[in-house]
Amino acid sequence: MTPPTAAAPLLVLVAYYAPPAVGVAANRMRALATGLAHRGWRVVVVAPERVLYHTGGEATLPGVEIDRVANPEPSRWFRRLAGAAESATPLASGEVRVLEPAGTGRVGGWLRGRVRDLLYIPDAQMGWIGKAAARVRDRVAGAEGPTVVYSSSVPYSAHLAALRGVEGGGRALWVAEYRDPWTADEALMAARPAWRRAVDRRIDRRIVARADRVVVTTEATADRFATYFGRGRETIHVVRNGWDRAGAASPPGPDATFQLLFAGSLLDSSWADPVLSALAELRDGGRAIELRVLGQADPWRQAAGRVLGAVPGWLSLEGMVPPEAVPGRLASASALLLLRPGRAWRYIVSGKTYDYVGARRPIVAWTDDGTEMTALLERYGVTRRVGRGTPDAFAEVLTSLLEQHRAGWPERLRPEGDPADLARSAQIDHLDAVLRDAVRDRG
Repeated sequence: MTPPTAAAPLLVLVAYYAPPAVGVAANRMRALATGLAHRGWRVVVVAPERVLYHTGGEATLPGVEIDRVANPEPSRWFRRLAGAAESATPLASGEVRVLEPAGTGRVGGWLRGRVRDLLYIPDAQMGWIGKAAARVRDRVAGAEGPTVVYSSSVPYSAHLAALRGVEGGGRALWVAEYRDPWTADEALMAARPAWRRAVDRRIDRRIVARADRVVVTTEATADRFATYFGRGRETIHVVRNGWDRAGAASPPGPDATFQLLFAGSLLDSSWADPVLSALAELRDGGRAIELRVLGQADPWRQAAGRVLGAVPGWLSLEGMVPPEAVPGRLASASALLLLRPGRAWRYIVSGKTYDYVGARRPIVAWTDDGTEMTALLERYGVTRRVGRGTPDAFAEVLTSLLEQHRAGWPERLRPEGDPADLARSAQIDHLDAVLRDAVRDRG
């Protein structure tokens, strides 16, 4: 690896989710920035002063300059009206502050929806576009040598900031990264009014047409972009999220309680219902099994109240943890639980898919047939699919895993594919090559 020098190519990374934000998007930006700096790029991250999201950990990155800009977000005003003000209390080391949703009621929800359609163009972070664009323009105008501007969505406003910045002068290349398909996902757009869909599509097409390269996170999205935008597939590159490093901890032994672990967001609390029912049945049958949850606790509380009447002692809601603590937590589990049912995932691979693969633990996955996420899980993970989201289906899979646990399976299981192919370092190597090829093509 080559540390950056004054003559190194400049990479201006426009990212809303930057430290101290935490979550899949922030972890990706943290890894890309530090990884590319380690590979010889001079990296500057243009990020907001404050981010309306989960926060924790350091606000700096080794070897990377973070250039912060003002970020007036209308969503903050709605949160204050709903009595959900942001906390200013300093965080302790290793603590994560979770941004809880603001309860607005039916009328408030309707009003927020109308404001979102009428004013949030392209999204609620539109307030930082002007400041971020000016900062990008300043950086590229004064740069000597190869310069790349790299914007990442969501939010899509990052692309508009980059677009204005590169149009302001200089010969900077522009790479637009989409972590979801936005307007190319017709099912996702169907909920928006027709006039708003037209506005978003016009913005989206302008971004994709102007960008020198496009980066996406799945092959399905790359193929869809080539068809939807009529763009050459050779200029659309897949850089997956990847896993950071394997945890050093060991799972429970065959005589210990079986520890099932769920990490990440439970996007629909009803997805937990069959899992909790199955676990309660196994517990009633004398099985020593517990469920630990790393992530927001409220959806699990809702599901437990609905299914069991209360949160049982065998359900441990541990909250969000810093990214650096996740690999060890995953490696210390008997098995890992992934809940991503439905065709909504046809273009997206959940970030936890890669973390789970890297942990080399058995994976209990409720996902749909034919999706890229399912294909990756079955090739690179030791995965037990739950084909139907019923308590009996979960109980059957978990019973089989409990028997293998008691028999003493190896700590590191061997899947068909090599998980190293999905390591974050391998993905950053690929992105580094994509960026350097683009610079060479420009001359």
